Order: sequence, then structure tokens, then C-alpha cells
Amino acid sequence: KQWYQRRVAITAGGTHVLTLTTCEVLFSIPRGCWWVCFLELSNRLAYSDGDSVYVCDVQSGVDVLKLKGHNGEVKSGALVRGETEIYTSSADGTVKLFDLEKEECIYTFFNHRAQQYTKVGVSPCGEKVAVGNENGMLYVLKSGNYQ
Repeated sequence: KQWYQRRVAITAGGTHVLTLTTCEVLFSIPRGCWWVCFLELSNRLAYSDGDSVYVCDVQSGVDVLKLKGHNGEVKSGALVRGETEIYTSSADGTVKLFDLEKEECIYTFFNHRAQQYTKVGVSPCGEKVAVGNENGMLYVLKSGNYQ
């Protein structure tokens, strides 16, 4: 089935990918999470649990990647550059850019005035990154070539 025909339900009992038409559970992660991103090109799902980001193969239900580096709960993620990189925002006051192919953090943004980032979004062209925090502040960062 196509990804656009699915939706996600996040509950205390886990995270579930459902069909839009029948609400049939297609896939479950046995724990809750803050967010999910569909990697449509590889039929995978990125999500967070605590201070780590996971990429799960939807067909097998197995986590194929675990990204570490945050020291607080990862609250949001946004895919960029053809789903090869992901920006994450965290309660630790950082925004990180991870390379999904190299399985490593390639850039960390920290602002001493910002606290507990709650949401990250990326412009369609991938050049600007917007990050909100619990203080109600919105930060716009210019994306670059950090490699």
C-alpha cells in the first residue's frame, strides 16, 4: 500500500500505522513516541523514543538504525536531502542534523537562550530550518553543507 494511504496513531500502548479507509493496523511499535516520519523511498519509519532516534523497517518491524547524541527527549524530526538526513529537536536545547547513511550526527545547533525545543520543520527546498521551543520562541536557521 502507498504511504499516503496510511496514518499513524500514537498511544500509551505503542505507535501504530493504520490504513486510512479501514483503520486496520498494518504495523506497530511496542512503545510510544513523540513523532514519526515516513521514509517513503525506503519503506521505513523514523521515530523517537527517549533521547534516541530509530529507523524501523516497516515490512519486518525491526529497528535497522539507532541514532544517539541527544541528552534529552527527542521531540520532533524532519527529513531532508532525499531522505538521507534528518533534523531532530530535543528537550536538551539542541537541534541535530544526522546523516542516515553514515549513521552519525554531522551538525549540532545550540542556542544558550533556547530551552527544550519542541518542533522542527524544514522548508520544501531544504534551505531553511524552523525550530520552536517551550518558551514560545521560533528560530529560523539557514541550512548548509555541514559535511
